[in-house]
Amino acid sequence: MSTSRTDAIAFDPSQVLHLLEQGANGHHVLFDTHQIRRALANKEDSNEPHDAVDALHRVVAELVRCESVVEQRAVIYSLPQWLQDLTVRMYFHFLDRYLKEQALTWH
Repeated sequence: MSTSRTDAIAFDPSQVLHLLEQGANGHHVLFDTHQIRRALANKEDSNEPHDAVDALHRVVAELVRCESVVEQRAVIYSLPQWLQDLTVRMYFHFLDRYLKEQALTWH
């Protein structure tokens, strides 16, 4: 899977920060328990197409255009299962990095 993207997605950083803060407290508002368990149980999905990164990029672009978490959840639920799983794994990857960075903050 290629990961070399050069086009950026414009978004409000406070929206992402809010999701990560909620996630750090164990509230993963974009996903239900079933989605999370399934995605994390199947870390390597051989059903992902070659353009999975492009598909994930399109999902993120659509999610940042949503006006609410309810709309974002609806977008995620409408995705094929492999793309839902990839979206969940991406979220937890970013959450893990966020938590590691927070652990280094001294104040």
